[in-house]
Amino acid sequence: MAKAKHKSPSRHLNHMAGAMCYRLLTEIPDALYMIELTLPMVSRIIGTGLSYNDYNTNFELLELLKIPDPAPKKTEQVRQNLSQLCNIFELDERVAILLEFILIMNINPHAKFLIDCIELPDQDHDLMLFYEHISGLDKHHIIEAMESLISKGILSADSAPQHLPWLEMSNPIQYLLTKSVVTSCEQILASFLVKSPAPAFTLSDFDYVNIDLLRRYMQKATAAQHTGINVLLYGCAGTGKTELARALASELDRQLFEIGSQVIADGKLQQKHSTKYVNSQRVQYLTTVQTLLRNSTENLLLIDECESIFLNADSSYSKDMLHQTLERNTVPAIWITNHVGCLEDSYLRRFKLVLEINSPDESKLKALTEQAVHGLNLSENAVEKIAAVKHITPAIIGNAAYVTKTVGEKRTKAESTMLEVIENTLEACGLWQNDMRYQQEIPFDVSLLNLKQPKSVIDEINHAVSQGQPVRVLLCGPPGTGKTAYAHYLTKAHDIKLKRVQCSDVLSKYVGESEQNVRQLFISAHRNKHALLLDEVDSLLTSRDRLQAQHETQLVNEILTQLECFTQPLFAATNFETALDKAVLRRFDFKLECDYLHTEQVLMLFRRVLSVSRLTQDEQQQLSTLKRLTPGDFAIIARRMKFQPKQDHRQSALKMLLDENKRKQPNPTIGFVH
Repeated sequence: MAKAKHKSPSRHLNHMAGAMCYRLLTEIPDALYMIELTLPMVSRIIGTGLSYNDYNTNFELLELLKIPDPAPKKTEQVRQNLSQLCNIFELDERVAILLEFILIMNINPHAKFLIDCIELPDQDHDLMLFYEHISGLDKHHIIEAMESLISKGILSADSAPQHLPWLEMSNPIQYLLTKSVVTSCEQILASFLVKSPAPAFTLSDFDYVNIDLLRRYMQKATAAQHTGINVLLYGCAGTGKTELARALASELDRQLFEIGSQVIADGKLQQKHSTKYVNSQRVQYLTTVQTLLRNSTENLLLIDECESIFLNADSSYSKDMLHQTLERNTVPAIWITNHVGCLEDSYLRRFKLVLEINSPDESKLKALTEQAVHGLNLSENAVEKIAAVKHITPAIIGNAAYVTKTVGEKRTKAESTMLEVIENTLEACGLWQNDMRYQQEIPFDVSLLNLKQPKSVIDEINHAVSQGQPVRVLLCGPPGTGKTAYAHYLTKAHDIKLKRVQCSDVLSKYVGESEQNVRQLFISAHRNKHALLLDEVDSLLTSRDRLQAQHETQLVNEILTQLECFTQPLFAATNFETALDKAVLRRFDFKLECDYLHTEQVLMLFRRVLSVSRLTQDEQQQLSTLKRLTPGDFAIIARRMKFQPKQDHRQSALKMLLDENKRKQPNPTIGFVH
């Protein structure tokens, strides 16, 4: 007879496995004759090393499965836990022995292998007779019980529910049954849920989102105890989706629980029952939690990074099951994703409310920045610079402020550290853009905008912009006449953010991507209520008569379509009006032709820029002959004066203006001399 060599640290579980296999082989008729037992097989099931004898028959090896129970109290506790589980989930207590069988098959793969090795003529039938015998339940009630446990997330199945050896038991449930004393529903919940931290913001801090609709819907729907309350929040990472969910839960006076989170405390992973099949596990957890909290009116669930759950449908679980989860859940849930494109339409249609959470506008980001950098003594200019960084999010601002405070920087050093942390983060994300913003060297003066149209047109445009109407203005004329400056001046006067669109923002080397970029620019401006300035628009709206490639024509068509649909003020500037597509002119409400400065304006600007009270007779005479100057020419003088502020620039400025005027003279035509 074989002899034991060592003991397993969980011998009571091995004892249970050995006892269950013994019953299986002795209570299923002829089972012992339909398998070839081996010493290694038995040794692995009972977790004990066995020495070989010359003769080990099936009957001798069968007896080796009956090892003494080294921890009867622990064994009894596991069985009490199984009974308590049945009570919590309102199941017949006789189901407990079947759950014990399933538990053994999950924690002891060698016991499951033994069943695979039994070559019964009708294995499914014989195994069902065994389940009926040990539980006292008939086939119908056994299948019904298994289906109930599957629907509640305690078990999961890749095959029919009557195939008990191949049912998978939830990892937290396995852990509770074998390592704890199960006493209550709350104890089981603690294995599946993590309390979300307290919110760092209030709901009013998210006024850049339609929080009024979100709040009112959740208040009304939860008060009426509707089923299928699911809200999807999507957008770029770091825009505050999770914090919004926490603030909403606080507003509703509900405890927010996070599904499937793994918590690290004191350097240790607290959920020891984690699995590599994370998405299957999270769906199973969600189902269990919905069952346990079905009568609760004080909780709210959060499923973060939910896109992976939907992507794995059909491979790990069925789409139909997810559809039912979204339609029948009794506990309200907030789902969060950074990649809404991963969710099929069939899922999106089942969310009661879908909200995009974009990064706040600059004014809101400025307020959030001021709050985050409190104590760093940053200047207002530094705060504005941080808030104006492209693709910046509240999370990135918060992290940069945390690092800066940790290293103990203040004032200008704090500003430098903040910007460095922000740049490094955005660079790693592929989002860093060190954009050069439009800058004016001399303040814009609308009186210097010389139009060939009546001055009353300016008043009409001003009124339309002040009312937020979708006015379209085409500005054409020589470079430097104030086309771009006028658009910036007008939108700033009415506190409207102006998005300047250049050729590089649109064009792509990939066919079709340029059109997508155009569409996205217009959609973003529409949603954020930003005005648009299409600078050097001739490079984007070149006459289709001159184009040869189909994708170039498609780009023009896309821009024209978006122009007609745009809901905010739009400006377009060009130095080459004749290069524009003919259909462009019909789509603009106003066409402003900007002209060169008059003599009086030239004299006035020369005095203003050079800070001189009176001009010499020679200066006045020479400047009066210059008919092709623009405010842009005087802006160049202002820039040059910055380079050498102590130098007298009167003579060099006059010479530069003379040269510039001469350069702009039209070339003489070549003809015949008569």
